[in-house]
Amino acid sequence: MVCIPKDEGNLGVIDLKKHNEALLLKNLDKFFNRKDILWVSLIWEKHYSNGKLPIHTKKGSFCWRDLLKLLDCYKNLSKLQVMDGQSCMLWQDNWNQLNLKLEIP
Repeated sequence: MVCIPKDEGNLGVIDLKKHNEALLLKNLDKFFNRKDILWVSLIWEKHYSNGKLPIHTKKGSFCWRDLLKLLDCYKNLSKLQVMDGQSCMLWQDNWNQLNLKLEIP
């Protein structure tokens, strides 16, 4: 009840869990779009230079593990655009709202 907007007669307190998830999803977007940011470049060069993309793993810092927990949510929200094919996976990504891993196990 506390998080219901003020115009509906309540306190309008921000839901911190949803707010945190939105910020983490923003970082995943920066990572997958290879934004020109130091941390993005470092992670791609050090850990993913072989071309394999991240999957759910127990390795890495607590911050990185928190990002990877939202990987499925990010892929459901994002639209895939194949360019050079290095940042998409045929089996695990959504193709026109169709996830091959779930539809054709």
